[in-house]
Amino acid sequence: MNTDLILVWPTSQCGELLSARVVPWDSQRLPEFNWRPRREVEDDAEWQQPIAYVVLKRKSLVWAYRRKGGDGRLDGRVSIGVGGHVDPVDQRPAQLETLLAAASREMAEELANGYSLNQPRPMAWIHEHESAVGLVHLGFVCCIEWDRDEEPQVRRGEKLESLGFVDPSRLPEGTELWSRLAWEALQ
Repeated sequence: MNTDLILVWPTSQCGELLSARVVPWDSQRLPEFNWRPRREVEDDAEWQQPIAYVVLKRKSLVWAYRRKGGDGRLDGRVSIGVGGHVDPVDQRPAQLETLLAAASREMAEELANGYSLNQPRPMAWIHEHESAVGLVHLGFVCCIEWDRDEEPQVRRGEKLESLGFVDPSRLPEGTELWSRLAWEALQ
């Protein structure tokens, strides 16, 4: 199987999902599966790349981290969402199951203690046109209540620096727009 493939949807079929910055997660029927090489769609606005974007909450706080490498467009930015592209290994019979499988896989890949968390709870879709990244990505925001005593631990080799659980109304300068939209979606 080609591991370079990611789930994409034609922008022309995303309708209401792109109508506002924050849209309820169950607002419409989702487009059919399309798998394309990431390199072919990364900057192509004809395609939307769904991204599983999981926010970890502990009571009224959210877990935040700073990106330390990876996509240069996001390097150094603060985020409250852990996640990434939907890969063929995530595919299930239904779109929602596929998106949730991607969210769970991403948590297990990026956090050393994220492999046995509760099932992510779908919250909203987020989208923005202000950045090159936002133009071609559609965020599937999920929430997981962090009910453990220990803090989330970044898996060795991941390019994330934990900032711990923070008050989302006091996110630092340099926080990604998606994180601000995700917090709006959770309220």
